[in-house]
Amino acid sequence: AAVSDERGEGEKEPLRPLEFVLFGTDSSKERARVSDLWDVVKTLVEVGADPSHLSSVSQTKSVEERIRILGKLVGVECSHGPLLEEIIRAVSLTGDDGGGVEETPCQHPLVSALKGQWQAGVIALVESGASVNFVGEFGDDKGGRRCSAVLYALDSGQWELAENLILRGGRLGLGESLPPSLLDEASSQKLSAGALQALGVNGARDNRIA
Repeated sequence: AAVSDERGEGEKEPLRPLEFVLFGTDSSKERARVSDLWDVVKTLVEVGADPSHLSSVSQTKSVEERIRILGKLVGVECSHGPLLEEIIRAVSLTGDDGGGVEETPCQHPLVSALKGQWQAGVIALVESGASVNFVGEFGDDKGGRRCSAVLYALDSGQWELAENLILRGGRLGLGESLPPSLLDEASSQKLSAGALQALGVNGARDNRIA
């Protein structure tokens, strides 16, 4: 049977099924695997749930909660694709100042998307309101690495994505600089003249704290 996503005018009804799955439970206490949660999301959409309806209920949640929800989903590689891009755009991240979420077991979705080299996901997150100047923890279980999204994209060889972030206003973080070898590679037709100029204006060759 199809899932009804319609509400009567002026009626105050319970959350729609898709809304409840993503926002109606206490994410800090949820024990289900995220991959299982994603399977439920896909099934609901297949039987008629409309991801665009997430926009209204997501606005009743704090930006931190929205980041946590998307962070969980983006952190599972099997979720990467057009459906999650649609959900990301519905669950606006407007208000995210780029500082990440502290003391949460879930990574910021930008960290997961960048580490997973999911370019379409990164762009969807930025277009949804995530900061192109995001600075976060990109390390692994063996140690942390705090840096800007732009530096991580450059250092991991995601040149097209780095170019996109830079042309959208992304810059190196405070105290960051490109190693000479990486700067030479960037200048060797890896980045456009416009992107190089944007970084150069902001001190790509020496952006260290004076």
